[in-house]
Amino acid sequence: MSFCVHTVDISVIDLTVRLEKKATYDHIKAAIKEESESKLKGILGYTEDYVVSTDFVGDNRLMLFMTYVLHHVSMF
Repeated sequence: MSFCVHTVDISVIDLTVRLEKKATYDHIKAAIKEESESKLKGILGYTEDYVVSTDFVGDNRLMLFMTYVLHHVSMF
């Protein structure tokens, strides 16, 4: 995985979490998508599109979950 961010108002984070319960990546995506359309609408974005950093210039949301970046979830 690689990141290339060539804009002054876009940043990126690679977040790793430990879950208390087992969950598939599809369950995680569904939960995040649901929140992005309800309680976190306008704050959290969700996309399954292949995008680049300049696609978000002018986007007012604080976070965006991009499903294509993570192709696997490893359980420790």
